[in-house]
Amino acid sequence: MIKFVDFKLALGEKIIENDFIEDEAGWERGQIKLKTGINKRFTSSQSSEYLAYEVIKKIKSNEWNKEVDLVISVTNTPTTIFPNFSNYAHSFLNLKEDCKCLGLNSGCTGFVEALELINFYFQNGYKKALIITYDTYTRFLSKSDYSTRALFSDGASVSLLERDNTQWKIELSKISTASNSQNNLIMEKKSNTIQMKGTSVFSFGIKHVKKDINELILKAPNSICIFHQAGKVMIEGLTKSLPKNILVPVNYSSYGNLVSTSIPCLMMENFELINTQKSMVMSGFGVGLSAHSLLLKK
Repeated sequence: MIKFVDFKLALGEKIIENDFIEDEAGWERGQIKLKTGINKRFTSSQSSEYLAYEVIKKIKSNEWNKEVDLVISVTNTPTTIFPNFSNYAHSFLNLKEDCKCLGLNSGCTGFVEALELINFYFQNGYKKALIITYDTYTRFLSKSDYSTRALFSDGASVSLLERDNTQWKIELSKISTASNSQNNLIMEKKSNTIQMKGTSVFSFGIKHVKKDINELILKAPNSICIFHQAGKVMIEGLTKSLPKNILVPVNYSSYGNLVSTSIPCLMMENFELINTQKSMVMSGFGVGLSAHSLLLKK
């Protein structure tokens, strides 16, 4: 039902190496790499919408766009409260007038949520869709919150998808939401600063996300696993008990945690490998605390 046609990526313009944060925090050199597995991260001095425009510029002249009838934008860090960016993308790309525009206030689960929505619309006659993700978490982190600054990056992506009955079908969806966990990863308007309780987020991942992933893999034991790139500790925790034949590509070392752009960035880098597979488990997890995981098969 879903064919992944192409992916494009835009990143924050400034690269932050580990030693920069380690010097500020007074940490020993190598501590960030040891604990998070991350070598560098990207930060933007511009708004989330600026990065979103930068990435959709890369498809503006694409003739494929003429039949796009659905755009979903995803972000936790909008500058414009409404309308959502999908409406701006509609105008910028000169999409047709009967194109449906939607916006999700989602972070690390957002791409997966958008994909399931697109599957629904494709089942009801829609033909081509765009998912635009764009987040600039680093602009909303306290300068003294070194542990969180060591994780996050700023980026945007656009994913091109079309209906194709020979391609990926969503076989199963798993959703988990932990009660009374809202304040573990939060940004309130009055503070305008992201606050994260890393230990609680990790515990949620091991208790809920790992269970969901394992249940999906039991249904398709030869799947490739496309997980939100939260960092070394989380990814290792989620994959520790998986069968050895399971493919689990990672790229958090090169990008850090790109929030809603994490999964499309990983898919872009592993596009050819993914296309050779017959089953795929995809999982996003974060704000809520919530997780959304899918089993897709050809």
